Formats: sequence, C-alpha cells, structure tokens
Amino acid sequence: MSRVYAIGDIHGAGDKLKVALSQLSERVRPYDTVVFLGDYIDRGPDSAGVVEQLLRFKKKHRSTVFLRGNHEDLFMDAYMSTDSGTEMQWLMNGGQTTLASFKIQGRPDWRRRLPRWFLEFISDTAMEHLSERYHFVHAGILPPGVDTGLEPDQDVRLWIREPFINSNFSHSRVVVFGHTVMRDGKPLVHPNKVGIDTGACIPGGRLTVACFNYLRSRVNMPQFDYFQVLDNGSVYEQEFYQEEPVMVAGPQVTPIPPQPQPQPLPEPARQPGALKRSPFFWQPKTQQS
Repeated sequence: MSRVYAIGDIHGAGDKLKVALSQLSERVRPYDTVVFLGDYIDRGPDSAGVVEQLLRFKKKHRSTVFLRGNHEDLFMDAYMSTDSGTEMQWLMNGGQTTLASFKIQGRPDWRRRLPRWFLEFISDTAMEHLSERYHFVHAGILPPGVDTGLEPDQDVRLWIREPFINSNFSHSRVVVFGHTVMRDGKPLVHPNKVGIDTGACIPGGRLTVACFNYLRSRVNMPQFDYFQVLDNGSVYEQEFYQEEPVMVAGPQVTPIPPQPQPQPLPEPARQPGALKRSPFFWQPKTQQS
C-alpha cells in the first residue's frame, strides 16, 4: 500500500528541513506521495534556501505536492498589489526575513529582484490534496454554513483556526493540517483531524514529518508514525496507534517553551482590486492521489 508523508510548516527553517529531507530520501518509496502543508517562507532565516531545497527534492521524487499556506497567500497579495498597506501587512508578518534571505530587504524594487523560480514555486502551490482516507490542507476545512470568523475574502483552507480546531464534525476523510502551532511539541490528534505544525522556526520548536498508511477503526483514531527534527539536528521518532503516542526511538523531548513573539497584524482581508492576475500567479487546483 502506498503511503503519504506530510510535512508541517517550515517558515524558513532551512537547517531542520535539510535533516528532514535527508531522512525522507531514505524512507520514501517511488510510489509514495509527499505533501508539504505550506508556510515555507517568512519568520525563519532562510526562506530562499528552503524553496531551493524543496525544488531539488521534487526533482528526485516527482510525487511531491506543495500546498499553499497563508504566508504564501500574504506574499502573493503583496506582490500583486500596489497598495502600501497590503505590502506592509506581509512585511510585518515575517516578509522582511524572506526578503533578507534574498539580500533585498529594504529595497523598494524587491518585486523585480525576486528570482523567477521562487515566484513560479509560490504560484504553483495547490490549495489541498486528497488521498483515499486523508484530506491534506494548510489550515483546515469546515462544513457549509459554519461561521468561520474570517473576512469574506479569506480562504478557509488557508486561514481558519479555532472553529476548525474545536469542531468534531466527521468529514469523509481525516483532515491533516498545519498552520496552528502545537505548543507542547506533539501532533494534535483527534478522530477527525491531525495537526502537525510544531513550531519549526521557534527556538525549541520542531519540524514534524508524519507518515500515513490507514485508519485503525477499532480505536477510532488516525494511525500514523512520525519523526521530528529538533534544534540540534537530532531526530525524534514516535508512532501513534492508540489514544496516546508510543515512543519508538529518540531523545527525551521537552515542551516548546513560550517565546516572546512580535504581535502579528490581524489576519488581513484582501484589499479591493488586490487580486488582479500577475503573469506568475493563477488559480491553483486541488490535487488528488
């Protein structure tokens, strides 16, 4: 049976990604699918290097899917808009570190100086990926008619948080998502969802890679195993097959300590007219395996 590997938010954490991709290269079989859940850029120090690594990985493993995150969404709005407020929203939410990784921070002509391969990577990202039993998406999904708490132009799949986290609605597939950081460093596991953003760019945080095979119906919970890359480059492995995960191998891991974080701006609504099409960006499609 083919497997699907899912990788949580990276946010410019190039060193952890390098370890994770090395591990993946040893484990992934040709008929497995690898799904990255978005938020490759911003906040961490090496957004440029992260995208370069991901592009090299896909050349070796063609069954790789890159989903769009809300930070890619913020970047696209800033890139396509002439409104200074839209640009500032991205820059203040981590975009400055992305430009710094390309050595163009503070340049008013940053749009012209970004390499084409980076723009094409962002524009090619998909909104979701479906397998037989799993629905992979950046932030989450909700059934029709549920109040999302978002602005009308914000896509639920990129921006939703508490209404999805708190929902026990049983979808046709288990939803695998990132976006919301699990501060205890462990994946969030509910019968209807699995969250694997464990704060890769936060000091003490981890980059999580989960491998999904099937559901064990007798315990009514998703079954998967996962590994995490820690700050020191070591790899911590577990498998989840009951109500609690069981350790397979790896060092003792302590919860992610609270970190002083700059207050991000409120999740922004798109400005009127900000979604004019650019030569690089077009509507992504759902991918399915």
